[in-house]
Amino acid sequence: MIKLGAEGIIAEVEAFEAQTNDPSKLDFHQSVKISMNALTEFGDGYATRASTVTSRRCRVWKRPTRCETSWYSCA
Repeated sequence: MIKLGAEGIIAEVEAFEAQTNDPSKLDFHQSVKISMNALTEFGDGYATRASTVTSRRCRVWKRPTRCETSWYSCA
């Protein structure tokens, strides 16, 4: 999963779907695509919230636009 990412897995599943007509396999492939899309949406939301928190910390701590000495960067 880490090597391909959610989008890569979705692409592979779509390739497998094109090769089969078995309803049970298509159901499984559909469930994998739904799960990967949900994972992508969750990750996007998490990244947005993390960016907001970082931005707030930079303003509160009055850090320069780039916090080189910290574990996050203020961009």
